Amino acid sequence: MLMLLVAAWTLTLALIRRARTSHGQARGLLEARVLAVAGLQVAIIGSAAMWWFLPAFPVALFLGTLSGMIAGSLAAQVWLWRQHRGEPIEPIRLLVAGHTTSSDRAEAALTRDLSVRVQGRCRPTVPAILRALEKTHCDAVLVLPCSHLDPIELRRLEWQLAEVGVDLMISTGLVDVSLGRTRVSSVADLSMVHVRHSELDSWRRTAQHLAGRVLAATLLCIAAPVLLVLMLGVRLDSPGPAIYRQQRIGRGGRVFTMYKLRTMTVESAVDTTLINDSDGVLFKMRQDPRITRIGTFLRRYSLDELPQLVNVVRGEMALVGPRPALEREVAEYSTDVARRLAVQPGITGLWQVSGRSDLAWDESVRLDLTYVDNWHPGSDLRILARTVGAVITHRGAY
Repeated sequence: MLMLLVAAWTLTLALIRRARTSHGQARGLLEARVLAVAGLQVAIIGSAAMWWFLPAFPVALFLGTLSGMIAGSLAAQVWLWRQHRGEPIEPIRLLVAGHTTSSDRAEAALTRDLSVRVQGRCRPTVPAILRALEKTHCDAVLVLPCSHLDPIELRRLEWQLAEVGVDLMISTGLVDVSLGRTRVSSVADLSMVHVRHSELDSWRRTAQHLAGRVLAATLLCIAAPVLLVLMLGVRLDSPGPAIYRQQRIGRGGRVFTMYKLRTMTVESAVDTTLINDSDGVLFKMRQDPRITRIGTFLRRYSLDELPQLVNVVRGEMALVGPRPALEREVAEYSTDVARRLAVQPGITGLWQVSGRSDLAWDESVRLDLTYVDNWHPGSDLRILARTVGAVITHRGAY
């Protein structure tokens, strides 16, 4: 048993190490490989348990499988956490070939991924790329969409890069489109990327919304005693109602009343010309003197949002979605930003678990649009899991 366990761990580490050294490996595929290896380890341990403890096979298999799942999951999480938090051992040195505007956008996006480092930029021509490679010694060349390189020139470029051991990457020009929505195909020897439409009106979205309402009703019943205690604390801390009601904009521009535990004094008024810390239409303030003592605690751990479970049960909100917007904010939305209203707003969301109020306005919009366009059932589950960590660390909560 011990020898098999050691062999399983050795195989796990070997495959993980192999996955790390692959240039351009998508993070989603990398996570899938790590979890697949953990599953292989579970199978080895379970088989060993069946072999050695055949008389007590059901119990032994259960314990072996459970321990393997826990160990494999923890190992995968620790390794992935290090990849996200720490500087990668061998980041891909990238040469970006494209026009100035598109290169600026690409470099800004690439800086969010620690697995790559933009080593240089050049014009999108074969001679310019080869000259830049001699100076930068990059591992790969990223060619952005342009009219300077036709298919024949791209093929010749790939030949020349292969001779010096440099990878060729070709950007599709798509922005914030998940890998799961794309499929590479070939028609008449022409390679193309097929992009599936978002699932905003699919039956899976409807089923997920109904399941969310049932879950919200269950959570509301469980949290009712805590909610009553918090409401009492709000009333004792400062005069005024415990529940704060505000008009918000939901899916399709429909107006609804959103509920929260009151965290400010009743007579508070917003003067955005003096105290707005945001760089966009969203109002934010780090040290807000209007917040009550218990309000600080409620906001730190997002407990003020518990009454929004009522909105979810009523179908006005979802557990996961973009932030519910104010009417004055929607009035300033551009056409692109208004895409946020294509789904129900949520109690938590992608930008809420990515920094909340610490994020710039443009970044929060980008994250919300990424969620809307790439929604699938698994994305909601991942965001709900990340919400636990965001609440505990209370990053960006003010």
